[in-house]
Amino acid sequence: MGPPASPRGPGRPPGPRSAPGVPAPGAETVPLAVIALLSALLCWPVGSLAGVLLGHLALHRIRRTGEPGRRFAVSGLVLGYVGLLCALAAVLLLVLATGAPRAGTAG
Repeated sequence: MGPPASPRGPGRPPGPRSAPGVPAPGAETVPLAVIALLSALLCWPVGSLAGVLLGHLALHRIRRTGEPGRRFAVSGLVLGYVGLLCALAAVLLLVLATGAPRAGTAG
């Protein structure tokens, strides 16, 4: 008898196997995760909101399907939330700098 048959077909060596929870080599990253990271990086401040929303959607899909891309999705989330906090701080500083009326001053 010859060597045992490979799941990839007769006469072909078995392919690389990955541990549970680890994506197979050559597996494609979830596109939503990459878009979340890029939008959070490049399109401030609107992209920050997009990065947060797409990052959450990507994480949900990654948990459900086991596809790779978790690092991209988490990076998009972190950068998106940081961008939103910076935008909020900029708005608050702008309001304070424009001379918002203060209580007790004559107008």
